Amino acid sequence: MSDHPSIPLTTTGNSTRPGQVPSPTLRTVVRSSGWSAVDLLVRTGGQFVITVILARLLDPRDFGLWAMAMILSIMATTLIATGISTSLLRNHNSTAEEESTLMWLGCLASIVLAGAIYLLADPISSFFGQGSLSHLIALAACTVIIAAPSTVPTAILTRELRFGKMAIVSILSVMAGGVIGIGMARAGRGAEAFAGMAIAMALVQTTGLLIAARWWPRGFRLSAAREALHFGKWMSMSAGLEMAYTQGTTALLGRIYGAGDVGLFGRAYSLQQTVQTLISGLVGRMAMPVFAANGHDRDRMRRGMELALRLTMLINLPAMIGLALVADLIIDVLYGSKWASAAPLLSIIAIGGALFPLNLLNVQLLAATGHGRAFFRLELLKKTFGFTAIAIASQIGLLYMAGALTLASLFSVYANSRQTDALIGYPLVRQLRDLSDLLMPIFALVASVLLLRSFTTMQPVTELIACVILGAATYFAVGFIARATSFKNLESSVLTALRAAS
Repeated sequence: MSDHPSIPLTTTGNSTRPGQVPSPTLRTVVRSSGWSAVDLLVRTGGQFVITVILARLLDPRDFGLWAMAMILSIMATTLIATGISTSLLRNHNSTAEEESTLMWLGCLASIVLAGAIYLLADPISSFFGQGSLSHLIALAACTVIIAAPSTVPTAILTRELRFGKMAIVSILSVMAGGVIGIGMARAGRGAEAFAGMAIAMALVQTTGLLIAARWWPRGFRLSAAREALHFGKWMSMSAGLEMAYTQGTTALLGRIYGAGDVGLFGRAYSLQQTVQTLISGLVGRMAMPVFAANGHDRDRMRRGMELALRLTMLINLPAMIGLALVADLIIDVLYGSKWASAAPLLSIIAIGGALFPLNLLNVQLLAATGHGRAFFRLELLKKTFGFTAIAIASQIGLLYMAGALTLASLFSVYANSRQTDALIGYPLVRQLRDLSDLLMPIFALVASVLLLRSFTTMQPVTELIACVILGAATYFAVGFIARATSFKNLESSVLTALRAAS
């Protein structure tokens, strides 16, 4: 097992080549990480709290209807945003003309796609056998147009690591969306509450980001954005595959099982994703610009990849295993008994998310180094495997569909890591070997939680709190006592970050 000391993602020395954009310093990365954490906590945490409140006010069917209504709108928004933002994130020297052209093209695409979604509203409603879905689909299409102008300022702020301003915008958008959504739910508007919340959040987000970035489009010239469009088309196509995969799963659920089961499955998946986003979102957001800035240095990227992987898995792995162990308690405490059927789904999906950082960081590395065509081929392979597995499992039952998601996640880890090995010489075997020191603390966590649940009888809230405290204490105690490499890296990185921030 390697025993490298804590290695910063970037260094402060003058290690750039002539004509290259300097790499972000450790001090910049640390301070930006703090604001990025605030942004993620506010946006993800705020939406989570709002969703918990809405789950108490609405039924699983309302959640399912909105998920079905958003299928095409989510795909359209992601398709537009990914190609533009990824192109700008990997190009630190884009001109104002290039950025303006990309924004106008994004806005034009949003109008075309939103119009197509509106025209398809009735056929989609008929497909699902849900007559009340048409007006929800039309409302969802509005968010595509509203969100489009925010793509370029978001990329600019992210590239420059100005997450403080993004955090303020997130606070305002979450507050606006929460007030509208909860108000409409209390007024008995059902699934329309989600539409009101989404539109309010998109309006505030787009306006706030344009103001925060102090950016406005200046002209249009297609040739100015030709290179960005060439790379961006592959990233957009890859994002389209990802959305076709996730939203195709929703469509399959809606067609076979109905809106109520879509709501249950979606709630289990969303809860797992919320926890994972809070843990891994910061690393993923920071990794893209940092990997891109160090794209010329293979050794530095490998060391940065190793450190990011160790630190992210150090938290993600116990969080996902813990989530699987107490899924029934979490569902009961947060959402109530009407959502009880989501608990076994959550357990299976959480296990599938245990290795998510391996997927996240391997994909970010490939995207940041400009291998758009390879990225698309990789996504095509993974999504074909994943959707085939889910389609087969859908004929058996919801639990088997959750299992198929887990199987697809494991296949993605293998496929992604092959590309990382080719790029920086960091194969899957070595990645797993670097993480093997987490096994003993994880086994201790599982044993302590299972023993507590087997020999005690408490109220759900009390039992959940006790399991979280005991599991976390056991995990970190065993890790630090055993002087596991990942825990030593955590300690060293925290001390380094504190010195850099002071």
